[in-house]
Amino acid sequence: MVEALKKYDQILVDHQIKKLQIYSERVVKWNQYINLTGAKDSTIFFEQHVIDCLSVVPFFKKKRFVIDVGSGCGLPGLILAIALPETRVFAVEPLSKRYRFLNQIRIELDIRNFSPINKRIQELSWSDTVFRDVSEFTLVSRAFGEIESFVDASSAFIDYGAEVYLMRSQLTDRELNYLDYYEYSHIHNIKDSSFDRRVLVNFKRRYK
Repeated sequence: MVEALKKYDQILVDHQIKKLQIYSERVVKWNQYINLTGAKDSTIFFEQHVIDCLSVVPFFKKKRFVIDVGSGCGLPGLILAIALPETRVFAVEPLSKRYRFLNQIRIELDIRNFSPINKRIQELSWSDTVFRDVSEFTLVSRAFGEIESFVDASSAFIDYGAEVYLMRSQLTDRELNYLDYYEYSHIHNIKDSSFDRRVLVNFKRRYK
């Protein structure tokens, strides 16, 4: 695992690396009882999924508040929280079993800037009590589905002015056309991902 982290030695210190290793082990252990990932080995999970999420960390260094929509087992929200201790990360996960895993790993690894929320993003808005100290929002998701579906589900935040980052392997022509309706949109090609093809789609408020 450590060998795969050589390119990230400038953004991670020893205790962060240790947390990422323990997290990978816990995912595989819990996966025997609940569906968290297709990976059956902690090293494979680490080298594929953790490294993939670490590849987008530089885009979030200056973000104060991040909402991971459909966090699952914590990808990428938990990774961002460990790598960026000054960033507050909310992990929105509607499935109770996955939420319990996220909360347990938060406690075990003492990740104080990480807050799992057991709801659907459609049930939340920027004015909810849990976000009372949040002045700006950045949304991120790794496996939500089509961009339009994500926007529909997260409209309460996007209409408020939230910036969006979506991790994708590819974009359809329909999605590319959809992005034309936004004031700002950019597609970043991520070279350090563990996957052959990874893009990070970034966009903001829709044209009126």
